[in-house]
Formats: sequence, C-alpha cells, structure tokens
Amino acid sequence: WEAKFAKEPILPVDIWKRPAFAPLIFTVFLIMMSFGVFLWYIEVWELTVRNYSIIAAGASIAPIVVSGSIMSVVAGWLVRHLAAQWIIAIGIAEVTIALILLGTMPAHQVYWAQAFVASLVIGAGPDFVLTAGQVITSNAVRRREQGVAGSLIGVIQVYGLSTGLGFAGTVESYVNDGGRNLVKGYRGAIFLAVGFCVLAMLINLIFVRMPADKQEGWTEEDLQKQLEEKVQGVPSV
Repeated sequence: WEAKFAKEPILPVDIWKRPAFAPLIFTVFLIMMSFGVFLWYIEVWELTVRNYSIIAAGASIAPIVVSGSIMSVVAGWLVRHLAAQWIIAIGIAEVTIALILLGTMPAHQVYWAQAFVASLVIGAGPDFVLTAGQVITSNAVRRREQGVAGSLIGVIQVYGLSTGLGFAGTVESYVNDGGRNLVKGYRGAIFLAVGFCVLAMLINLIFVRMPADKQEGWTEEDLQKQLEEKVQGVPSV
C-alpha cells in the first residue's frame, strides 16, 4: 500500500534496497527469535523438571539484567571503534554459547553449573545486536527518517521474541515422545534456536557491512548522499 499509494510512507520503501539493511533486519529477527526461546525454555525447564518455585525461577534469570546493563554501555562504546558487523557477530556468539550451555545441561543439576553461566552470558547478546542494528538503520536513512527507521528495530525485536517460540514449540511437540520426555522436547527447541544463530552469523558475516560510526553531529539538514556512501564503505567527498 505504501509503495503504490501513500504520498508520505511511514518508512521509505527504497530503504530495503540500501546496502546491508535487509540482511541486518533478518539477522536481528533471527537473534531475537533465539533469545525468546532461551527465556522461555530456561524458565519452563526449571518449573516443570527441576520443580523451582515461581520466585526462584524468576530470580534465576536475574544475571541477564546485570550483564545486559553493563554490556549496553560497552556496546555503545564499541560502535565508535569496531565495525558494526563485528559487534553483531559478538552478540550472536554470546547467544549461541548460552543456548548450547542450556541445551546440554543435565535434567537435574545445581543452578550455578550451567544455567547461571548461560543467563550471565546471554545478557550481552541482544544489547550488542540491537545497538549495532540501530547504528546501521540510522545511517541508512535521512536524518528526518531516523526515528521511524530506528523504531523498526524495536518492532523486529517484539515479533522475533514471539515468532521464535512458535517454531520452537512445534519442534518440541514433535520430539518429546508425545509429552513423555519433556527434556528431550526442550532440547530440540533449544537447538533449533542454535540453528537460528548459525544462520544469523552466516548472513551477518557475508552481507552486513558497516564501518565504525565516528560521526559527531550534523553539518546540514540532509546528508543522504554522505550517509549512503558511508553505508557502502566509500569515503564521502
């Protein structure tokens, strides 16, 4: 509708043709799918298999708040020193490691052995991916379009968190032996999310390209040409 009829589209339609934008959106979507799977299955594992109380299960993912708060600052600092695709790669690696730790832990095990470590590690993943995603998205559009373009990452985040659980729940239902083997079903769903991460890493390393963002301020209202050249890695004149 917006491509054919809207006089002023909410988001410029041609943004999908700009370098690195579409691969970035797909990468963010895959990682948020994986993160949603982690959040659900660590909780349901602890509640149904390890018989944690609701309060204990909620407290078990508290490390995400700590590591996520710290790494959001680190990710913001890295934007000026490291190309965005490498920041995203670090975030993907964090999520992958956490999922592998979660998917390989025994049915019954002390919390501190693997669940705690997984919760601590995964806190950094979404912050790295979303921060770098915001940078690429903002630099792919005109100044006046940055607010809307940046909010697109937030939309992708919400859709990814819910969509991933749909796929994971389907896998779980097919591999849990008709509900008789809960842990087997949980592992199947978790390793599906690992697959999402692997695909996200490949897309990121092959298609996403964005130099470190060292720009400070604006020299004029419309810097479209300069920003497009920056996304392509071509120095502007």
